[in-house]
Amino acid sequence: TLAVKRMQQAEQELKDAKKDSRYSSAYDSIYNSIMKEMRDYITEDYGALEAFATELEELNPGLFKDAISYLKQAAACLRSYEAYK
Repeated sequence: TLAVKRMQQAEQELKDAKKDSRYSSAYDSIYNSIMKEMRDYITEDYGALEAFATELEELNPGLFKDAISYLKQAAACLRSYEAYK
């Protein structure tokens, strides 16, 4: 699904951000939480993905810009899937 694709892209962006010199160990908690939530891309919790995007925006919107975008897009997709259940 498109949601899975966006979560995969968010995951890759987060991994790239972790390698960036601007990344701090202070971000490890949110990083680990996001990775855990997206494990195997089976989450349907769009609220959690939206909350993670908001938290990343508050922490470092420049470093996590693309991950934030993909998390929001994944959440929007998951939210739209609810209409078809």
